[in-house]
Amino acid sequence: MAFLLYTASWYFILGHSGVSFKKLLLLNLMGGYVSISVNSALGALIKCRYLGISWVRSVGAYSVVVVFELLPGLFVLLLDGSWYAVFPLILFLWAIFHEDSLYRLIARLFRLLRQEKFINEFYSGWKLAKRGNLPAAFFSTLAQVFFSSLALISTGRAFGWEFRLTGAFVAVLYSTVLGIIGTPGGIGGNELGIVLALDIGGKAVGVAFLYKFLTQYVYIIPGAFVFYRVLSSQKSLLDA
Repeated sequence: MAFLLYTASWYFILGHSGVSFKKLLLLNLMGGYVSISVNSALGALIKCRYLGISWVRSVGAYSVVVVFELLPGLFVLLLDGSWYAVFPLILFLWAIFHEDSLYRLIARLFRLLRQEKFINEFYSGWKLAKRGNLPAAFFSTLAQVFFSSLALISTGRAFGWEFRLTGAFVAVLYSTVLGIIGTPGGIGGNELGIVLALDIGGKAVGVAFLYKFLTQYVYIIPGAFVFYRVLSSQKSLLDA
């Protein structure tokens, strides 16, 4: 369910540009396989390659979905009195509601670094996503985080441990942030995020790895099938 909702979020922000739900579903399967078997950064680049837009613009559009994934956990942290969540919350909300002013500020730094082309393309991708159905993308991503949190709670119960939904939201947040690290499949990053958030000693390690298996590793086989079919006959699968 969470995987389909994740794909729906992509569709809501990119569907208006002519990308079909089927194509996004196949790309997410293919990217997931490459992320787990090789490297998470390479998996993201593979998806961008077949979207039909530059990879920097794709990353800009993808960043909108990532921000939506992080917001629920950040709000929970803030309500729990964790003030370090304030800065990223302000930054993300600023980027969502008034990205033009934030872009002008950040672009100055990139001009100094002589990377103006990069930030311009990234911003173009962000704006492309903003032209989509943003409310639907947000609620789809919120539902995705909710179901991922339920999966984590169910995994914890299998180990005889109970924790609140809010705690699962924070664990998903930590897992997402640390999973962005470009290790094979985010191995270590996702799990470390869950261990840090749950703080239940040795049990957390088992919970983290079983949760990762149920929510990511199960897609290796269909992802591998799509990946090698695309390499051998790209048109038959992705032209939709």
